[in-house]
Amino acid sequence: MERKIILKTVFIFAVALGLFLTGVTSVLAVQGATDYTLGATSRANFDDSSTVAVDAMAGNVTQLDLSGDTITTHWAGFYGNISGNVTLQDSSNNVFYDWTGVGVPAGEIFASSINNVAWAGISCANSTLIAAIDTSLGIAAADADGVFETFAGNIHPGFQVGGVSLSGCNSTNAYSDTGRVASLYYQILLVDTNGVAVYTTLINDSATSFTGTSYDFELLVGESDAVGSTSMYFYIELD
Repeated sequence: MERKIILKTVFIFAVALGLFLTGVTSVLAVQGATDYTLGATSRANFDDSSTVAVDAMAGNVTQLDLSGDTITTHWAGFYGNISGNVTLQDSSNNVFYDWTGVGVPAGEIFASSINNVAWAGISCANSTLIAAIDTSLGIAAADADGVFETFAGNIHPGFQVGGVSLSGCNSTNAYSDTGRVASLYYQILLVDTNGVAVYTTLINDSATSFTGTSYDFELLVGESDAVGSTSMYFYIELD
């Protein structure tokens, strides 16, 4: 049976970016998302009834080619828009001044299963770590939607995460309304110092999403259906 990878969860959120005056001289470029707005979530519903009816006649042998889809049990999808401020605050979040709006958003959105990513050691996922991610998601060697099979390319624009330059990582592209477009919604697989997966996408404020509506990002994340649901922590770096 032909298998298609279908995003089974959708999530719209807005992010606020803060630069805090706390007596230190530098601020990490990557910051945790501080707010969100939850939108609709849905998944495909493949009915177990059939609309395919073919006459069978005793004595006849008939060629019959069938097609069907199955929902992935290893991936979830998020999409949405970005908003935020550059702000000057103290450690109690009292606002001294802010510069409302980020203009045209650019940068990266990240998601990970942990809330303390070791950003200083961020890097492309190598083959050994990809195999470990497969195992953590309950992906078998024969599964069509494995990590290697999903992040099968390595072509994406070079970018920086907290000052670390990255290029040539395992990557793919999430779909627009016309299917996969090689220049839109880059999906890039990173890991931190401890080998924890950091699912990454490049913000694109002018892209048409899989819904036919323009959204700033789409992000594909690994999630094992066997555990029911996984808490994902979101981070943002604005250029």
